[in-house]
Amino acid sequence: MKHSILALFCFASLAFAEEEPLLPAPINALLPKIKAGMTSDEIKAVVVKSYAKAENRVGPWSGGTGSLGCRLDDRFSFTIAAHTNSEGKQVVSKDARIYIYDWQHNRRLEIVPYQWEGDGEATSPVK
Repeated sequence: MKHSILALFCFASLAFAEEEPLLPAPINALLPKIKAGMTSDEIKAVVVKSYAKAENRVGPWSGGTGSLGCRLDDRFSFTIAAHTNSEGKQVVSKDARIYIYDWQHNRRLEIVPYQWEGDGEATSPVK
């Protein structure tokens, strides 16, 4: 997972034509704080420190899997893969897929965990 997060920050620093970061710094800073097993309320407790008006959103569910997320402001929201745990709570899944939505530019950024074998440096897909 350590390498996956590193890759996220590298790709997030890419810029669009508007010379704007692909992923705004406040979102980039809060995503690593969202951990597997967190509930919607725990996610919101992390998010409101950067986005005071954040609102929880629950995405579609099928069986025991679905998505949790937040509307951060008028421009950005995110969802993260989740499941129902043994206690019946909806929680963030391990190695969860994350979607960041930029409603102003009609863009969706998909962050997918990728774990490669080895020590990371010698076997990383991009050097």
